[in-house]
Amino acid sequence: MNVITDTTVLPEQFESVEEAADFWDKHSLADYWDQVHEVEIEVRARRRRRVTLDPDTWDQIVNQARIRGVSPETLVNLL
Repeated sequence: MNVITDTTVLPEQFESVEEAADFWDKHSLADYWDQVHEVEIEVRARRRRRVTLDPDTWDQIVNQARIRGVSPETLVNLL
């Protein structure tokens, strides 16, 4: 049995973030612009810390990041 779905109707909600991501990977927001509305959200991000590094230590981090194919910031955050 073939079920025909109207691809111009935006789903009310998604079961997971992955389901929403999959949907938006396959659809354009331009097709649903008349069905969306503005919302307000509050984001509480954890505070970031900054540290001062010796230039040689920074160079080591940069070299290791290149070897691993990531940015220096990503490498440090993986620790």
